[in-house]
Amino acid sequence: MKKTGESIRQSLHTTSTQAEIDREMWLAIRNARNDPDVVQMLNRRYGRFYISAENAFFNSLVTILYAVFEKRKDTVNFWNLRKTLPSNTDPVVLKEIDEKLSSIKLIWKRISIIRNEIVGH
Repeated sequence: MKKTGESIRQSLHTTSTQAEIDREMWLAIRNARNDPDVVQMLNRRYGRFYISAENAFFNSLVTILYAVFEKRKDTVNFWNLRKTLPSNTDPVVLKEIDEKLSSIKLIWKRISIIRNEIVGH
């Protein structure tokens, strides 16, 4: 079944929110390692937990960012959302959207390298 623009938008919102949470958690764990008390706790008991949690949040973040900007026709991504816009959409708005998507390409290529070489394969 072909997805509607609204269902794609809702899925992208949910997925993007999860990416934001993953990023915040990943950064919190990374930054906590600068606290001597946390380092002591990690060294005593919870090192494996924190390392695996940090890796899981990073992997999830990379996987989500890869997915929402890929160009596959059978997935939920920003390119497919763009295709659902009505034909009478203001050309200025379409141009702005296209420019944003275009500007993201270089970052997405970097994310795809991380995903393909480290996280996903």
